[in-house]
Amino acid sequence: HNLFTGIHRKVEVPTTEDETFFQDHPVFQIEESGDYVMILANCYDYGVGVLAVGSMEWKSVRGFLPGDMFGLMFFYVALTLIYLLLLLWYYCGMRMFQDAAIPIQKFILATIIIGTFELCFRALDLGLWNLDGLRNDGVVIACKSHECRDD
Repeated sequence: HNLFTGIHRKVEVPTTEDETFFQDHPVFQIEESGDYVMILANCYDYGVGVLAVGSMEWKSVRGFLPGDMFGLMFFYVALTLIYLLLLLWYYCGMRMFQDAAIPIQKFILATIIIGTFELCFRALDLGLWNLDGLRNDGVVIACKSHECRDD
């Protein structure tokens, strides 16, 4: 305790081999950002080897998204709204001037609709991932982009 500040937890390790044990309170509430180190020490003089198996999840105050992707979520939301406005503007223009319409305008409208759905699914993927730390396979497949897949 003199060398390391922070949270210290004591875990009673069984003295016999091949016995499973768990930590009573595995969640640590971190109050300040920075670098953290997890140290395991076996202080029993005649102790047996300990194999630590498990997983670690880190969640910031803002959610589960990695820090470099957090702003990307809002970028996709803003881009989705811009596409919706473009879609509405283009559709209204097509309706007003439908007498002078050419067939390719329908394909342009369809392309804008597909782009809107793709951006919506990208924003939804990052938003759901940020909320619960898990990615929804259906949404990831729907956005079908290299930014959405885990590599």
